[in-house]
Formats: sequence, structure tokens, C-alpha cells
Amino acid sequence: MQLVRLICLEPPPPDYTFAKQQNDVPGIQLHLEYLDLQTYQPIAKQIYPFPLCMHEGGKLDRYRWEVTAVTLSSEGSVSRKHSPQTSVVEPLPDINSVPSSPKFDLDTPTLPDAIAAPIAVQSSRRVLELQPKSLTLYLCDRGDAEAILKRMRLWVTWSEKAMPQSRWELTQNDDGYTLMNARFQRRIVRFSPSSNSVVSEHSLPVLMKWFHDLSLSVSQTHAQRQFSAVQLKLAHTLFVEMSLPQTDPTIALKKLFGVEFSETLPG
Repeated sequence: MQLVRLICLEPPPPDYTFAKQQNDVPGIQLHLEYLDLQTYQPIAKQIYPFPLCMHEGGKLDRYRWEVTAVTLSSEGSVSRKHSPQTSVVEPLPDINSVPSSPKFDLDTPTLPDAIAAPIAVQSSRRVLELQPKSLTLYLCDRGDAEAILKRMRLWVTWSEKAMPQSRWELTQNDDGYTLMNARFQRRIVRFSPSSNSVVSEHSLPVLMKWFHDLSLSVSQTHAQRQFSAVQLKLAHTLFVEMSLPQTDPTIALKKLFGVEFSETLPG
């Protein structure tokens, strides 16, 4: 668990035009302050390039963390403002290993009570490390196995065309087929023909986020001629569906694969 305060987003230089260019980085800096979990006093400050720090593999990768907004009162109590929205894959580096930044003095002394009280009432971010919640669903009709593989291969093709810098791949072994992010080797979903099951190591919101990002990339790509009208319509539909709140995994997977699922193995 880490307790983090957002200090500011430092804008890019005044001469930056924000004209969209390939591999263009605006130089926006995210300033964070790490707090002691017991005293809520600052113990380190760090600057990250934004928004790169939130991309896949970045320090604040949105697929890694479950983030809850908290308010610290002067008595040190913590109240939750929002319920978690994403699940955790990996922790941030230990606070002792956070490299120092030339823009900050990391050896911040403990503040006197008279100064600490005003700081304690500011809004902060609490980052929780949780175990991933896996999902296992079963095909209602064994004959739909080929439809599952067809859709998984389609997603690989989409990723290669719409986001080659973070493409997906489909691997096969004795346990079945695994759809994964090729760059960071993260498993997205696994299909086992022998048990007719689809398994995700992620919670439902995170699984939906994967496909939200993929379908959004397809919908916004400049090379839409590479996709058929049917594929573009499917991408738009998935983007809408994956953007909506969903608590029933059978419904979410039906939207993704176009076939019926059950939470129990059909008799």
C-alpha cells in the first residue's frame, strides 16, 4: 500500500504548440508526494513524465493499481471518497527505491504539528495492492469453440494494425490458447477447448478496460481503410459496451465473443 498526494501537473514549455505529431511527447510532468502510512507526513517526492507514466509498463500503469481517493483529517482518520475502479497487477517500486529527482529535496523533515495539521486535511490518493480476481466462465454450447478462436485472432489483427507499439498475440500450448500483450507479456484472456472455459486473471473492470482501449484504438486510427465496415461497426459497439458499468461477467463476455456463457460448467 502507498499513500500518495497529487501535487501538480507541470505544463510543457510555453513554446509547445500541442500540434499532433508522431511520437510527440509534450513534456508534461506529474509531481507526486509520498506520505508515511502512519503519520501522513511527506517522506519523498517524485516527478514522472505524464502521461507516459500511466501507459502500459509505466510506473503508474492503469492496469496495475486500484486507487481510492481519501481525505486525511487532522486527527489522522481516513475516509474513502470513491470505491475502487480497477484491479492491481503489480506494485510500484518500494518507496525506499524511488530515485531522487533534481527538482526536489527528498530528505523532507517531519513537520511540526502546527504545520502538519493544515497538510493533513488536503485530498490525497491511496494506492492499494490487491490480489487479482480471476474469472472463469464456460461455454453454454461446445460448438462455439471455433467462434472464440476466430474472435481472438481478430483482436490480434486489430492490435497489429491499430496499436503496433503494444500489439497482442495468440499463443498455444497444452492448456489451450492465451491472448496476451506481446510487449509486456501480460495475459489478457485464456481459452481451453478441453474444458470449454474462458479464464481471465483480471477482475471484470480491468478485462473490460483492455478491450475498451483496443476498440477505441481501432475506432480512432487514421488507417481505417485497413478494416472492413463490419469490423469498424464491431469496434464501435465494443467501445460503447466496454465503457458501460457491468457487474455480470457472462454478459460482458457475450458482448466480447458473441456467444453465451455460464458461470458453472454445463451438465
